[in-house]
Amino acid sequence: MSIDRYLYLLTVIALLSACVKEEPAFNNAPPIIGFGTLTQSVQAGVDKEIILYLNKSVINPVRVEIATHGNAIRGEDYEFVGDTSFLLQAGATESILKLRLLPGLSNPAGKSLQISLIPNHQVFIAKGRETLTLNFLSVQHTAALSIWAKDIAFPQLFGYTSFSDAPIPSGRGEAGEHFCFAYKSATEQNVIGFYGATPAQGTNAFNMIRLYAANNVSSGSAAIRIPRAIRLIPDSPGAKTGNVEVIDQWVRIIRTNSSGLPPFEVRIWGSGRYNEITGIIALDVHFDESAIGGSADIVRKYSYEKERRPA
Repeated sequence: MSIDRYLYLLTVIALLSACVKEEPAFNNAPPIIGFGTLTQSVQAGVDKEIILYLNKSVINPVRVEIATHGNAIRGEDYEFVGDTSFLLQAGATESILKLRLLPGLSNPAGKSLQISLIPNHQVFIAKGRETLTLNFLSVQHTAALSIWAKDIAFPQLFGYTSFSDAPIPSGRGEAGEHFCFAYKSATEQNVIGFYGATPAQGTNAFNMIRLYAANNVSSGSAAIRIPRAIRLIPDSPGAKTGNVEVIDQWVRIIRTNSSGLPPFEVRIWGSGRYNEITGIIALDVHFDESAIGGSADIVRKYSYEKERRPA
């Protein structure tokens, strides 16, 4: 028996013991429901199961709605996976909701969520067991992501490209210099995301604003957000070098309002290497630009570096 269920049953026993009336031979009173341990944690990258306990099962299914409070924002910091209320099934003495921290959550430290049961005439809510507090925890990274995703409000990461699979030129001039805002993921180990500081703000990820300027894309319109851009994979525990995965996905890019054209999507994927000593992430990024009449597989080389190259 779990500690949550043990604590909850103790509460139910206490409530029943306080009743001075003789119990009838058949007890048709509604079930008593409540949470077990009232303070729990949510680990980034792992779906959290929130369990509601019943002292006895219902005969017919019952829906128990919830209210949420706290400084964690639904849709930005977390989401429910599947149901957003508890469904008490006939014959069951538990009901489960699942909650997940979102990839775009940049700093879960200090964030929490309170989940309260809304009274329902079909059930009794155990006093003192009606609200659960969830504290959010960050994932622990095993690569030194702060080299490239600095712990500041607007962490600029400078990158360079040859715009093709040819070697990247030295210096700034011909090397396609650009920068994007780079943030460590709080929900996936060793993942860096490229996006803006607010939900509506994008960034020049992979120099896409320049790549697609001829397709009516500008810095003011693009709103490019890639919360899961690259994943660093150490060669071994504690290693300062390793492989890089460009996470396979479709990226939405918005055109200027004046163009009257709809957004389009470009698929990206790829691989590379990183070196914490040199501070360089070297990538071969593949682009599928078939949505705008281009090739389904264009390769471009990139170098993301801890310091901006000298002029």
